[in-house]
Amino acid sequence: MSEEPTLVVTAPDWFTGARRNRYVAEELLKKAKSEIVILGYEVSDVNVIRILGERSAMGVAVQVFVDRSQASIHDLYRHWPPNAGEAVIWEGVELSKRGTLSSLHAKALLVDQVIALVGSANLTRSGLDNNIEVGLIVTGQVVRELRQFIERLIERGLVKERERLTGSRNR
Repeated sequence: MSEEPTLVVTAPDWFTGARRNRYVAEELLKKAKSEIVILGYEVSDVNVIRILGERSAMGVAVQVFVDRSQASIHDLYRHWPPNAGEAVIWEGVELSKRGTLSSLHAKALLVDQVIALVGSANLTRSGLDNNIEVGLIVTGQVVRELRQFIERLIERGLVKERERLTGSRNR
């Protein structure tokens, strides 16, 4: 049984009608016990990267999927903690369909295959603190379906493994 989705926002301070993206993202990451999967056009927030590193050091499997055109891969390298465990970094592949290129533009944070934050915010300082963004916290079957969707992206070659980050290797 799923709970009702919960609204999450990045919004001006005067808006008090929902939980904040930054707090929800950090809370979910800190609660992860077995797996964190992030789909993000860009993932560069230093605090998010620090928490990912902490969780990986505790044995949580971390996978981050980013768009191939974004510099956030360099931010992940630069800010990955020296005592962190491993994170697998995936990137979208360049596809041509009728002359257009596709990008990995999805934004979702899945934790332990039981809860997810899905919305418009990138895991960047702007996306979590400054922009106007909306998202939903979801649980239940839809989270498992989202995880299966990610597995299909891998199986069909729409994403490829770029690197495996480790704290010791990146220093």
